[in-house]
Amino acid sequence: MNTLNWNYIGAFLLELLPIIWVFLYSLIIIFGLIKKEFLIVYFLKLNCFIIFLLNLFLFTRNTIHYHTLSWNLNISFGHWFNVEGMGTKLELSYNFESFIFINLMVFLTVTIARFSRTYLHKEHGFYRFFLLIGIFMASFNTVVLANNLDLVFVAWELIGLTSALLIAFYNFREQTVRNSFWAVISYRLSDVFFIVALAFAHIMFHTTNISQLVIFASQPAFHQKMLIFCLLLIVGGLAKGAQFPFISWPMRAMEGPTSSSALYYGALSVSLGPILLIKNFLLFQDLLMVRVFIGAVALITAPMALIISKVRSDMKSTLAYSSIFHISIICLEIALGLKWLAIFHLVSNAFIRIDQFLSSLNVIQDFYENPLFFPGAKLNISNSDKNFQSSRFQKKIYHLAVNGFGFDWFIQNKVIGRWLSVLYIIESAEDKFVKLDPMIKDHQDENLNQENLWNLS
Repeated sequence: MNTLNWNYIGAFLLELLPIIWVFLYSLIIIFGLIKKEFLIVYFLKLNCFIIFLLNLFLFTRNTIHYHTLSWNLNISFGHWFNVEGMGTKLELSYNFESFIFINLMVFLTVTIARFSRTYLHKEHGFYRFFLLIGIFMASFNTVVLANNLDLVFVAWELIGLTSALLIAFYNFREQTVRNSFWAVISYRLSDVFFIVALAFAHIMFHTTNISQLVIFASQPAFHQKMLIFCLLLIVGGLAKGAQFPFISWPMRAMEGPTSSSALYYGALSVSLGPILLIKNFLLFQDLLMVRVFIGAVALITAPMALIISKVRSDMKSTLAYSSIFHISIICLEIALGLKWLAIFHLVSNAFIRIDQFLSSLNVIQDFYENPLFFPGAKLNISNSDKNFQSSRFQKKIYHLAVNGFGFDWFIQNKVIGRWLSVLYIIESAEDKFVKLDPMIKDHQDENLNQENLWNLS
């Protein structure tokens, strides 16, 4: 009982600490309690350090207790909501994989916080940036620890929201807001599949608890239903990692600060798709069609992302698509059943991309200071290279890669354009109704007169 109590308290604090930090930080912003920027960074580091110690304590305690790394703790905090027998619980699951992912989040967040202290010094949105990073920490923790897909979806949405707001960080520029809107549309398209999967699970299995769904997956009678559920969930998860066909939005997501681009599109946010697959690996490990589907999507995305990364003219987009290429390889490893190789690959890719993103600002200086490249460097160009002429096919591939293989155009014209046309129709209809209603028109005229008087004064 003592062990259970410690695990209960530890898991609760592990989930609650980032939320407490966001709440306290919000109060600091509202009341202006702290004026020094470096103190905000120190408090964030302190919160990360406490999370790391608590995570290490839980991991060490349970590893010593169970004498293995294969232990798994399922902890419930009661009902979140319950309507006519259908509802969900606040349930957490802590294991060795959770330990790895939480530590990854802690180390990378501390790195980004230290970098942003000088990179965003005196920026207008400095405090807003760290508030969004705190929400991201709390949401990422929830995705990793949640044993309930309803809870995962809430955190999933919060990560998408913070991603869109960080893309529009420099909101005085019209293009950044447009690109943020583009990312939101891509997220919404993927979330449709996620929420349909949740509704399907509630109707067919009467639960979204991952541990209970694993039991259903082991029963042959539920294989057909589990196949549909896993396909819906996987499409919703892979879209967040910019897998096919949602591969075009990362090039527009580079409008935000370099530090948030590194954390989101180089390391952690794009890794949420593979993390979701790893969390639910037991659901589809015996479903060959699902694994073939994951592998097929990865095999389609990998060459496309690699080719696009070769033709991008800015460093951030190049690194983002390189990261997407590795995410595709990680998904392929999961499809092949190599879960621990995928985890190692994911962690390695995250650390490498963070380093590359944050050092991309100095790439020109590093080139000129590096004796391996600049002093006396000579290019050995063979005669065959001098006479090389690109073929028509190569030119076509190049133009397709520059345009994101047409998915950018498709979303712009077939999705966003039509959605905006519907909004214009609704707006014009509202204007016609306003003209027909004299009371509304008189009220608008009164507001207009008050505005004119204010301008004259």
